[in-house]
Amino acid sequence: MELVSPYLDELDALIVKTSDGHSPAGRDELLGAYLDLLFKHRDIARLLDRDISAVSHPDVEKRLNGQTRRLRRLLAGAQGGHLATVRAEAALGALRRPALQLGRVASRDVRRLLVRAASAAASSK
Repeated sequence: MELVSPYLDELDALIVKTSDGHSPAGRDELLGAYLDLLFKHRDIARLLDRDISAVSHPDVEKRLNGQTRRLRRLLAGAQGGHLATVRAEAALGALRRPALQLGRVASRDVRRLLVRAASAAASSK
């Protein structure tokens, strides 16, 4: 638990400080901050993504699942239904996979591209 706490703590802080993840500007800000966090804690995020024993720890699993639900809710909006939830999960996945697979911190251009792609996935338009 101690190994993953810094990542989980910063993700909690990001979620708490986000008041609007559904408007276009709020969504891009949230997605950009989430991507930055994934890059900052890439080794821990990769461990949580790939090692079932790390995620199986009851405290970690509960906390991570709660954080993912809260991120989806922020992106989907208060009135978001099933499709909004699917779009929100697609947006998170559009950031998570590349961030964990890229060999280094993304350039500004790559970051902009990833946030734009994730934002498009989250958008209802």
